[in-house]
Amino acid sequence: MERHHEVALQQALDLVYLEGATCIRWDHLYLWFKAERLNKNSYRQINDRWEELCTLTYRNASAPTLEVLSLKHSLIIRRAAFAGEIWAPLGDWT
Repeated sequence: MERHHEVALQQALDLVYLEGATCIRWDHLYLWFKAERLNKNSYRQINDRWEELCTLTYRNASAPTLEVLSLKHSLIIRRAAFAGEIWAPLGDWT
């Protein structure tokens, strides 16, 4: 992975950390990983970088689990809630 692509992936994971989710276009992911299709190693790299970001950079004891939603043109990555945060259905807020 080229350095500027590493930075783009890091920025996407920072958004997941700070905001709870991010959306990455498939064509960007393919370009970042120099692939026509992502394999297990690509997803493992994303998860490893996520673990490192949470534990080393932000000094959490562990990293929340990542969930993904695969859409036609993009991949949405969402994290589980940190302690003190709650994911709730929108209807619960009305």
